[in-house]
This record gives sequence, C-alpha cells and structure tokens, in this order.
Amino acid sequence: MGYDLHISRAEFWPDSTYYPILERELADLIEREPDLWFEPDRKGQVPAHVHTSREDRVAGLPTEPSLRMFGWDDGLGVAERGLAEPNGAEWLQVSRGQIQRKYPGDAMIRRMAGIARSLDAWLEGDDGELYVVDTDGQIISRERTVAERHPAWGTHGHRFLARDREHAWRTKNPIQVDEWLHVVAERADFRIDEHVEALLPSGRKRISCPPVAHWVGHPTSEPVPFFHDDDGGYVVVHHADPPTIGCLTDLALRLNAAVRED
Repeated sequence: MGYDLHISRAEFWPDSTYYPILERELADLIEREPDLWFEPDRKGQVPAHVHTSREDRVAGLPTEPSLRMFGWDDGLGVAERGLAEPNGAEWLQVSRGQIQRKYPGDAMIRRMAGIARSLDAWLEGDDGELYVVDTDGQIISRERTVAERHPAWGTHGHRFLARDREHAWRTKNPIQVDEWLHVVAERADFRIDEHVEALLPSGRKRISCPPVAHWVGHPTSEPVPFFHDDDGGYVVVHHADPPTIGCLTDLALRLNAAVRED
C-alpha cells in the first residue's frame, strides 16, 4: 500500500466515477499541453489508451481493472535523473473518472495542481484532504472549508439500496442496471439525466456524467441523484436526508432490497 494523490471532481475521490473527469476532456487537455502525452503516441493521434466504446464515451475514463497511464515530461535531463533516456518522464494513472499518482514528489504535486486547475477539479489525498499550491509555490495540505463542503456534510450520511444483508459493496444478489432503470421509469417523480450537479473549485456546476436517475419529488424541489453502481450492484445516495431515506425505503420494497448505511 502507498499514499496517493487524486485529481477528482468528487467531494471524496472514491466517488469519482459518479462525478467523472471525462476521457475526452483529458484527451483535449493532453493535446493542448506540450509536456503531457499519452504513451506511446505522444502528440497528434488519439492513442490506443483512449477507447471509443459507448461505455467510455458516456461514462468517462476507462473502468477496467488495469490502470491507464499518461506521461509528464518534468524537464530534467539525464544528469539530474540518472536515466538512460534523453528526456525525463513521470507517469500518472487514470482510473474510474479520476487521475492519481502514488508518492508524488513536490514537482509532481505542483504539476498535478496545475492539471486539477485546468480540469476544474480537486487535488485530494487518500483521506480526502486538499492539496493546493500558494502564490509562492509552497505546497499546502488542508481540510476543506465550509464553502468547499456539501451543506449536509457530517449531518446526513450516504445510504445504499442493496440486497446484501451486511455490505452493499459485496452483494451476491446485485440490483441490475436494467432492473433499476425499469423501476424508476415507472415513477413520475424520477427522471434520467446525463448531467449531475457537482461541487467544484469554481462552485456548484452541472457536469456530464453517466446516465443517472434523479429524484425530483424532494420537498425542496431540488433533484437528488440516485447513482447505480454497476460494479457493486447497488444504488447509492450521498447525504441522504429523511425525505430521501423515505423515497429509498419505498424503492427498497419494489426491488426486494433494504436501505443500508455507509
């Protein structure tokens, strides 16, 4: 196990698949930035790492277990790095809607902070703390401010719809995506959208995401995203308040499932 930093649009990076940095956005950024490239194609071509399946185009970055890579030329030569190659290179991994690097040095942290700014994303540690670079180039690790947190942070936890009695993420009887979409399609208080509101460094904005069911029957009239996790076979709602838990309970009866806490 090592310590990673993550470039993510989620308030906590494990939720990046629901608030993804899309593959096309990353490909466009790498095309613009002379010190970044997908290996092995460097510049000018869509590399083999960028797939064109519907899943990748809609859901964002690849979700296969094997991590994808892109390179950063740190500008150091052979003498500084002790390498045989004429140009030094550092590598970042791409997985499930976020970008990560294990044990980054200070130069890499600064470059990751720049990539995060370009993508309007957070630079987070494994424990959710934020990393920023001040005007003097100093790296600062800090907790989120109140303005950088969901209003229900610490008040309303995540809730899962799952059929497993103990752990939603280890279910042996998954809620299939077609089954889930059929159930919400029967309800007038749900709609399917390919955008979701995310809390970004620039503020709250709608971003593209995989198709997600939004509950539009909340007393505040604010749509509440109900995310189906295809890998886990469950549905999750972040910061679920009492009215939302009531909606989850109704859905649980229809799906022969139960509402679980995180």
